[in-house]
Amino acid sequence: MLRAPLVDTAPAAIRSRVPRPTRPRGARLSFVPLAVAVGAATHVLWDEFTHPGRWGTRNIEWLAATHAGLSGASWAQYVSGVGGLLVLAVAGVLALRRATPSPRPRLRPRLAPWVVRVPVAAALAVASLLAGLRPSSLHEFAFEAVTLGAAAAGAGLLVAAVLWHVAPGRRREGVPGAPERSEAASDGVGSRWARADASERMRS
Repeated sequence: MLRAPLVDTAPAAIRSRVPRPTRPRGARLSFVPLAVAVGAATHVLWDEFTHPGRWGTRNIEWLAATHAGLSGASWAQYVSGVGGLLVLAVAGVLALRRATPSPRPRLRPRLAPWVVRVPVAAALAVASLLAGLRPSSLHEFAFEAVTLGAAAAGAGLLVAAVLWHVAPGRRREGVPGAPERSEAASDGVGSRWARADASERMRS
């Protein structure tokens, strides 16, 4: 749902290096439930150290204490979140640098920019609304702006992605300027071209 629109809106230097999607099969599919279970378990485990009243704050003094206006548990949560994003960013950059680029024109040149514009506009609208409500502190405003803004951006991205998929005039990947056809229609046209070419060769 989100992969194709996001790739389509990326700059050409990135878009040309993103691998084409493939459908996982066999052994690769069997790892999906395991990955989901491990992800859920580690998330719940780390919550024990980053939320007040949990095992970490009850048994580790530093997590319960306040440092520069924030509890140790909050620092652990924020720093681990930023660190995780940095790891993902570095891994993504390295993967793109190792990939061999190949021409990949945009499938929806007019709609692609809106895949970014809509979520950004939604997040800015929420931040502006929160600023107008005069929050009691900068920390409260920052927290609500990030959390509610991220939720609004996610909703905006989902709406933009759905419109990207359902709007008419999508190009076929790998054929610049050609509108998308169904697989059956493409096969039919290809067969007629092949028959016409064979007939032309027999006449000559």
